[in-house]
Amino acid sequence: MTTTLVPRRGILERLGLTAPIAIGLAAVTVFLIGDGIESVWLANYLHTAEGFTVAEASAVITAYGIVVAIASFFSGALPEALGVRRVMTIGLVVFLVFAALFILVALPSQNLGLVIGIYALRGIGYPFFAYGFLTWVLNSSAPEKQSSVAGWFWFAFSSGMQIIGPALASVLLPGTGAIATLWVGFALAALGGIAGIVFLGRTAEATAPTEHGGASAALARGLSILWRRPKVSLLLIVKVVNLAGPLAVAVFYVPYLVSEIHLPEYLAINVFTVYGISAVIGNVVWGNLGNRIGWHRATQWIATPLCALGIFAYYYIPQLVGPNFALIALASVIMGAGASAYVPMNPLAIAHGHGETGAIMSVLNLGAGLAAVVGPGLVAALVAVTGYQGIAWGLIALYGVAFIVTMFLKLPNEAELRSAQSAQIAVPVGH
Repeated sequence: MTTTLVPRRGILERLGLTAPIAIGLAAVTVFLIGDGIESVWLANYLHTAEGFTVAEASAVITAYGIVVAIASFFSGALPEALGVRRVMTIGLVVFLVFAALFILVALPSQNLGLVIGIYALRGIGYPFFAYGFLTWVLNSSAPEKQSSVAGWFWFAFSSGMQIIGPALASVLLPGTGAIATLWVGFALAALGGIAGIVFLGRTAEATAPTEHGGASAALARGLSILWRRPKVSLLLIVKVVNLAGPLAVAVFYVPYLVSEIHLPEYLAINVFTVYGISAVIGNVVWGNLGNRIGWHRATQWIATPLCALGIFAYYYIPQLVGPNFALIALASVIMGAGASAYVPMNPLAIAHGHGETGAIMSVLNLGAGLAAVVGPGLVAALVAVTGYQGIAWGLIALYGVAFIVTMFLKLPNEAELRSAQSAQIAVPVGH
């Protein structure tokens, strides 16, 4: 009798990863810790320490978001023309230059125009570095792995920018102050960025362009798919709303908790650490469950309602219980679970893109960047008119719009696509 030995899968394979992707994700995580170390307290610092109004501080974050939106679109299209490593290198260099100028020039000047300009240009950095890497990850992964790999990317993203970064800031700020904390972030971003670029230099497909025609052709494909595939435009709207809620909360919630609820600042910052933990767990869970429950179903019936409920809880729980950190943190658990349930949007979008993965990633990255405009912009527009309650209801209304739009994104053959992906069968992507 002949016995056939089946090799045991390694731990990375069982997790849906390869060694190159895992190493790259580790570098991206460290970079994002440094990039996001100020994300939840900068608006409050500009208001309380630098003397800007809440609306002016929100305008700084909104201008940053505009640049992030543009850079996010480019980060999906340019890797095809320039290679992922070159795009990520541009992102790292730009981030380091303007992060240093922000600390050394903009903040000491207390000039609103200078603060807005320099901090906004700093926003080119993380989309080119992180979203450029995401584009490579999805392009180099088999279709049946894309949902889980996307989940692991957002696991790394949330771990760096939404858990470790804010948690590190809450430890450093009381003892070292804001400027020293920003320099720690600068050093971590440099460390993670250099490590990632050195590693990707050994990966041929991350170094070489994958398409011909140059950067302008790649960008044209990324734009034209919005009218060539009209449902992709609807996906753009949903992606914007997906992240607009958490990004708006990052702008107004610390001032709200500190000034109105009288929660200590370090605890207000740690509310976002809880959000990050919830989102990190959810990214992995929803990334792996997406094929089972359905990409469209997860987006419409799980992600969108949970996010609306999370925003509702963010405002009203503190109103009911006061500065009770444990109960306020429950809202972060809900919001993190909802935001992470959007992970199956990646394969859903690729299916609607009929195989144009680079163009689809441009659109999704653009949506993530536009969210950095819409979220803080909504805060800047409403805070002086409606106060924090109006901001909460404005965000809830956005999620209502997303729920309606998602109704039109159902794939008639989604079950077949998911079944084929699970069985690792190559099938045409589309209707």
